Amino acid sequence: MNISIRVAAAVLGVTACFTTATAQAAGNYPMGTNIALYVGPDNFMVEMETMGPVVTVKPGQVLAHRETWVLTTAKAAPTSEKLRGLFV
Repeated sequence: MNISIRVAAAVLGVTACFTTATAQAAGNYPMGTNIALYVGPDNFMVEMETMGPVVTVKPGQVLAHRETWVLTTAKAAPTSEKLRGLFV
């Protein structure tokens, strides 16, 4: 079963960046999740990436992982309640 997810990658003032990806409910993911967040030394950057499940790909097979990114400007910074609503 595939699950569509939407994640707030960054919110800075009134600029928000979102990504949409698909996860497999029964997939075997690194660290048990399909999303990884990395924070650089002294918090100079934050990186978010989505991952596909760990699988064996045989010669001639194709493996695809698609994510869609959206960068948008809001009239006001989103509230924490609105951001939480993205995960429902």
